[in-house]
Amino acid sequence: FTPPIPAIDPIESTSLFSESLFASSHQCSITSDNSIVCWGGDPSQNYSDVIYDVPTSGNYVQMSSGNYHVCAIDDVGAITCWGDDDLFPVLDSPSGNHFAQTSSGSYHSCAINTNGGVSCWGRNDGGQVSNAPTSGTYTHLTSGSLNTCGLLDDGSITCWGRDDFGMVSGAPSINGYTHINAGSNHVCAIHSDQTITCWGWNNFGQTNAPSGSFIQLASGWYYTCGLRNDGSVTCWGNDDYGEISEVPTSGIYTQITSGFYHVCALSEDGSATCWGDDNYSSNVSNSETLTSIQASAYNTCGLQEDGSLLCWGDDTFGQSSPPQ
Repeated sequence: FTPPIPAIDPIESTSLFSESLFASSHQCSITSDNSIVCWGGDPSQNYSDVIYDVPTSGNYVQMSSGNYHVCAIDDVGAITCWGDDDLFPVLDSPSGNHFAQTSSGSYHSCAINTNGGVSCWGRNDGGQVSNAPTSGTYTHLTSGSLNTCGLLDDGSITCWGRDDFGMVSGAPSINGYTHINAGSNHVCAIHSDQTITCWGWNNFGQTNAPSGSFIQLASGWYYTCGLRNDGSVTCWGNDDYGEISEVPTSGIYTQITSGFYHVCALSEDGSATCWGDDNYSSNVSNSETLTSIQASAYNTCGLQEDGSLLCWGDDTFGQSSPPQ
């Protein structure tokens, strides 16, 4: 089995950006009036539907992106999905007005309803849909390419879907976790004592979590980065492009986000620092103060203090040229 290429790390559902772990050439954002705007896209790879089929009405509060689809939840809890469903039924989202968070893998999505239950749809060759839990109260979801993990209200973790590298069976059996984050084929979680546990594929040491106290995680290709409670950043796993060795040694950061081969961190002064593959991490403009950042596979976008968008990195398909 050759694992599919993953994309960026999702940030929390409170962000105005799409949780776009698997969007390699498009990005979406919720605007100040709660409408949705998407840009970029690769027509040769079925991305045009993601850009041109964006809903034109509704007030949206959270969304997530798969390879060729996006799903969004509006202010009454209804889910709308758009994009390309030629390969799998990724647009067959559940009906009803009772959903609170959605998370997308490559070709599947899952959502938590307001009662804490989980619904999934799309690709199901490894139980991504049919093995979704039918009991328990879930508070957060995170999706890898072919699996999803959910955090329950008691701090325990349940995973389902493909288990080629232990992404499902390797989940910790204890409770008390407060945050989970999936990479390509590995998952990491922060416990209430702020220590990290990781499981899944470990070909580059991406599950060899460091010691210390952490408050946020951001997983990319075969690596993960953690934001420590003192504002410093530590990364572990694959270092082909300096994702690990080029971590900044000074500064206080408030947010981290990961792409395929690059990482960006938001400083307490609103500037962004990026490292890893220079093709995707360079050309950072800090002329304006940023309030949040989100990496895609090959680029990063930030929300500026005035509400406008700023992107940098690869712009092959216009993914670094957001509408203004």
